[in-house]
Amino acid sequence: RPLRPGNFPKIMSEIACTVSPVQTCQSNRPSRVFFDVEFSANHGKLRVIRFRNYYTYSVTVKTKTYVPGSDEMGWLTVLKDHQLMANPYTEEDAQNWHVLDVTKLFDAEFNRDRVRHLRFYLTQPSPNWRTFTLQHLACFGPKAAKSASDPQVSASKRPATPPNPNAANSSSGNAKDEALMMEENRDAIASMMRVRDQFDECVSLFREPNEYQDILYHPDDPI
Repeated sequence: RPLRPGNFPKIMSEIACTVSPVQTCQSNRPSRVFFDVEFSANHGKLRVIRFRNYYTYSVTVKTKTYVPGSDEMGWLTVLKDHQLMANPYTEEDAQNWHVLDVTKLFDAEFNRDRVRHLRFYLTQPSPNWRTFTLQHLACFGPKAAKSASDPQVSASKRPATPPNPNAANSSSGNAKDEALMMEENRDAIASMMRVRDQFDECVSLFREPNEYQDILYHPDDPI
């Protein structure tokens, strides 16, 4: 029984993308259909792709990238014939939810930082189902941590400069020392933020599958 979804997952945030209408490669069975997913230029790291299957037996995903030794762009296969149904002729699991973890399933050459286009090829060899597609497709990446330089971070949360007991009689040299200490504090905080981001992403790789429950179900779906 599906769990009631939350608004957003605890450790991930949704990445804005545009999904094109489905197009048919050929009319005769076994047939393939495909659709494109386009991302903006400045999106976060792509981590997982969530969707609900609708009678699709398997999916192949390609990304648009430059062909080595050429200025032209071509399609690179990053996931091939990933099976979504145990049997294309039965419907027990034909409408299950799926989460594709790109760090585990996609080809090692896939650059999830700079991806702009993905193409999903869907296959259904059975003539039992008139239509097949993927529904409620959404993409997610790790939530970005706020840096110390973020204006939204309260100044009260930043470490205060250690008090100087001789502030009243401090010389210009002491003032320079204090300025240097403050600069070192900011650099240290920024470094710790980067380490924390890397640690959070590494830890999330070892999360149990139920950590994805917040992104598995679409709010408009009946429970």
